[in-house]
Amino acid sequence: MATRAGSWIKGGKPRLFLAALGKHPAWDDHMELGLESDALVRVRRQLYVEGIGAAIDGGAWDKLAPDEALPAFGHVFLWRFDQELVVGRMWASKDGKGRSKYPMLACFHAGGVGAGWALRELGPRLERIEAACIAATTHEGVAEIITRERDAARAAMGGEGPEAIRAPLPSDLASLAAAPELGPDRRGLLRILYECERDLSPWRDPGDAKSSGSGVVSPTGHRLRMPVPAGAAATGLARWVGVVFSLAADSAPVFAAAPHAGAWVDVIVGDLSASHLACLKATPRKMALTSDVPYTLDESFVARARAMIDAGGATPAPPAARPDAGPARPAWLKWAGLGAIGAGVVIGGVLVAGGGG
Repeated sequence: MATRAGSWIKGGKPRLFLAALGKHPAWDDHMELGLESDALVRVRRQLYVEGIGAAIDGGAWDKLAPDEALPAFGHVFLWRFDQELVVGRMWASKDGKGRSKYPMLACFHAGGVGAGWALRELGPRLERIEAACIAATTHEGVAEIITRERDAARAAMGGEGPEAIRAPLPSDLASLAAAPELGPDRRGLLRILYECERDLSPWRDPGDAKSSGSGVVSPTGHRLRMPVPAGAAATGLARWVGVVFSLAADSAPVFAAAPHAGAWVDVIVGDLSASHLACLKATPRKMALTSDVPYTLDESFVARARAMIDAGGATPAPPAARPDAGPARPAWLKWAGLGAIGAGVVIGGVLVAGGGG
């Protein structure tokens, strides 16, 4: 069964914009360049100001013990919302006055573009943009980088055929299931799929029991943390986003971030909040991997889930499972179709998150 990931892409001509914002030594305070689309304005407001900024102001990361916190920002991220796609990097930086709590971000808004193409083609560009911005010392130098890289990316996109540009994320559940990081006997993947079934129900297809004909109904986001298999740091974000895209409705907002210094991917389905984005600098000592949560799974669900992993599209019975220490949940929705997820997408970028001020 083919994955549905990518079917949400709007029609019309693909659109590409590039912005930079946050802290840079050439500016004495927060800077921004290239906010030329509504999607990039939303990145500034919801991700940078209301998300990262609120987490900094609330002291979310100041309260962490040394082994609970990443030392700095340093991530690649992807955000799908309102049928638009943003891919970017964030890294530790500081302004001209030496204040370093906030990171610098560079991100592409890729409208009418598939996530597979965006991560494969724009990821390496974002890595170069980060290095160039770190080396730049003036306003004009940073602005020239953003203009040059935006124009080059548009030219590269113009040379691609429509099918290549709209390529979705492939996926491969069986490959993930075999990774040692997911534990013996596929246990870690079964736990992840169980939590997706239990907690992502508000963001399933409109025909599901808790969804209306207009799509997503719950404003509250849900976060998952998945391990990245050894040697797969560059593709880890793409592989897990492919899984979530195939499980959630096309209208569901999905944000994912993978840190340089960690072997995991955080995925938030639904609206972003400062509490959800606290994961950016929290290690698994503070926020556990979903694959490590000790759920007790019903045997019939496990059997059907295993068959689904092997076949790439079977529909298991609803699970009668609960965390060992928690109460049972009364009702489960049906599984959305899981597509075959391929691991051949290479991400060239990594995000970095920084302090405040």
